[in-house]
Amino acid sequence: MRFIAGALIASLLAGCGPVARAGIVVAPEPSVVDLSILEPWTPTGQAGRVHTGPGLSMLPYPNSASVQRRLLGRAFEVEEERVFAQPALQRLGAFGFALSDGAQAQLETIMPGPVMAAYRAALVGKVAPVEASDIAALIPPEFPLSESIAYDVSTSRYFSMSIADSTLITSQDAAEWHEVALAGGGRPMGLAIDASRRLLWVTMGRMGEEADAFVGLVAVDIDTLAEARRIPAAATSLNDVTVAADGSVFASDSLGGGIYRFATGAETVERLDEELTFRSPQGIALHPSGRYAYISDYSYGLALFALESRLAYRIDGPENLMLDGVDGLFLHEEHGLIAIQNGVSPHRIMAFTLSTDGTRITRATTLERAHGEWGEPTTGQLVNGALLYISNPQWDRFDENGLLQGDAPLQANIVRRLPL
Repeated sequence: MRFIAGALIASLLAGCGPVARAGIVVAPEPSVVDLSILEPWTPTGQAGRVHTGPGLSMLPYPNSASVQRRLLGRAFEVEEERVFAQPALQRLGAFGFALSDGAQAQLETIMPGPVMAAYRAALVGKVAPVEASDIAALIPPEFPLSESIAYDVSTSRYFSMSIADSTLITSQDAAEWHEVALAGGGRPMGLAIDASRRLLWVTMGRMGEEADAFVGLVAVDIDTLAEARRIPAAATSLNDVTVAADGSVFASDSLGGGIYRFATGAETVERLDEELTFRSPQGIALHPSGRYAYISDYSYGLALFALESRLAYRIDGPENLMLDGVDGLFLHEEHGLIAIQNGVSPHRIMAFTLSTDGTRITRATTLERAHGEWGEPTTGQLVNGALLYISNPQWDRFDENGLLQGDAPLQANIVRRLPL
């Protein structure tokens, strides 16, 4: 028998749908990676869509809060699968994932009172605000949907964008922002600086049904602010981006599910992963060896991607640690993987301590959580011993086509600096 509870299911799956839009004591040792100890990454179906049907309990992603929430949703749809609901709720409590009051009220209709009480007790100490950053810059509301921030140390210049207005912007005083004229169209989605080659790399993507949108990479000369190169990519929408030491550029396609590389000396952008490997890849951080990349899949967790074999492996962590919902992802020499988790509740920024070879997470440290001035922290850049990140892009004010909804004025977007 099927039981439908639409409001609960919608609440539980919030953040699980298609995404439109990124300590170890020392860095991992480049030469000691043993892939044989890792579990292969298990594809889950069509890119951009989560697995919501039968077999959820068999998905090999023990550190995914998204999977546990979908198990709760299935308990309202299929009576026979309610057996999985209680363990799922217990795991969410161990993760420190705070379900909404509405979702908890509906769960009370199928969960024993002691189970709900145990879940709430498990959250104690795991959801309280942790505030450690300060304001580094303000992006005025006339540049709406600024998703990422980049900073060039040599010129003290900030870069960001207005995704809604398809505009790249820059500032030298962290207050006054100006448009950077590009030679062609496209919506800037992600930013990464190649300081050695004096280039700002910009990913271009699309929103909604923009069939003619330019999707690819644009290189901007940091010193002249002139567009230096434009390379199309056969992707749905490029988003997060990072640059390797040799100048190769890596980008993720959160809508189409792909990982792309523009190698040094190449003329075209190539797709690295097999189709349907990832559901919604976001942040990319490179292993010090240059042979692997850490990939955050928004619904399922973290993967180690071997660039030579082009195979993906699952990064595991302690059983009480959720590894999904990661947007921005960075590798820090002392703190390990720095992860901006805006797909969990409450939002948080974590440092994931890595094993010596960088294949496992051994410990987690909360750097910030539920900051009182946050909207939705997204991504940014490691610079000068700190994480610069966007904290309030206000995605909830825009529809899938990038059009502002409602008459209320937008707020300034805050760029925050988190010392590491």
